Amino acid sequence: MPGRSARPGTRPSQRVEANAAEEKARRANTYHAELRLLWVFIALSLPLLVEMLSMFGQAHSELLPRWLQLALALQLLANHTKVCVRSAIRSGNGEAVIDELMAAVKRFGRQCANSHAIVTSSGRN
Repeated sequence: MPGRSARPGTRPSQRVEANAAEEKARRANTYHAELRLLWVFIALSLPLLVEMLSMFGQAHSELLPRWLQLALALQLLANHTKVCVRSAIRSGNGEAVIDELMAAVKRFGRQCANSHAIVTSSGRN
């Protein structure tokens, strides 16, 4: 019957309170999940940031091996892609974000190829 409570014996005010509590719990869970992702991104970014900052020194030497730099960068890209693309698709902007992502992946691939060519021509690993 229309207008009847979904749960027998509950008043409309109890349903509103229950819905508000469920919404608050859902928001808290979302917040904590996003906070965990932030710490993961920070943990993955710090080694790369240290590497980039060391480039400003006069005698630059690689602190991290190239394979580790690549592994960290790919993990950051994967995590960022999951979060941003999922969010964009939900909001209806998926096509534009996917195009932007593919352009970034192409640039990244070119940089990796150029970096590999420089490393192999200089004899460094």
